[in-house]
Amino acid sequence: MAHDLFTDHTGRACMFVVGTREDAWHKLGQRCDSAVNWEAAMTLAGLDWQVVKNQNYCRNAAGQVVPVSSYSIFRDTDNAELASNVGEGFTIKQNHECFAFVDDLLQANGGAHYDSAGALGNGATVWCAVRVPRADISVNGEDKSESYLVFTTAHDGSMAHTAALSSVRVVCRNTLRQALSTNTGILRIKHTKNANARFDDAKRTMEGVVMDAKRLEAKLQMLATRRITRESMTAVMDSSSPSLRTKNKTLHGAKTSWLKSCPFTNPTIATRSQLSGALPITC
Repeated sequence: MAHDLFTDHTGRACMFVVGTREDAWHKLGQRCDSAVNWEAAMTLAGLDWQVVKNQNYCRNAAGQVVPVSSYSIFRDTDNAELASNVGEGFTIKQNHECFAFVDDLLQANGGAHYDSAGALGNGATVWCAVRVPRADISVNGEDKSESYLVFTTAHDGSMAHTAALSSVRVVCRNTLRQALSTNTGILRIKHTKNANARFDDAKRTMEGVVMDAKRLEAKLQMLATRRITRESMTAVMDSSSPSLRTKNKTLHGAKTSWLKSCPFTNPTIATRSQLSGALPITC
């Protein structure tokens, strides 16, 4: 299915999100009225289990059972195999450790800030997301973008431990991909023995990403206060499409007509919301 949510042995879709049933497009999983702490988030999302790393064995030519250099990953609640061939250096990070790391990033251990969490596929891929209001962006008090810190990992090794700051609210596989496609990555750490050391460095990176978000907000605020005249807009359009005026007067007339009604040529200040409304008009 498109959402790719993991369904456990009881038939429960393993995810939760703050809000009503309609706050996730698939209308699956659990709901709560407000953000919760990591313990409640794990329970609501069906992530209160651990993974176990076991060595693999084979039978040699002499008929003896001997260990091999690969390992398998199992879920302890139902013995489901999540991975069958990981190396000796593959390190496990349990679900509760992932939540604890997010708390450390926010410097708010035990706080009630989790907005969504869940498991995907066969349960090997898990995610959690928290609201980060100090990284929100607001332009002119009208155009607002909420920020989420998204953390995800895959117990089968198909994905590194990954965290990103995003305006996308994660409720399924597609929204997770979209959230991770932004350029506001905080960390990407492989499942290796030195992973814990890399996690210790992530706090400084988190502060830098939040500062970048506020710098972007300041730039957008400045752009929103700039007035664009008809002449300057015409100059920009002519420089990008110089053949419009010389080769097709009809198109040029249409362009001039559009400029008269363009919000940027109006004496009022153009906001990003007005821009999004004007963009579909072609000339």
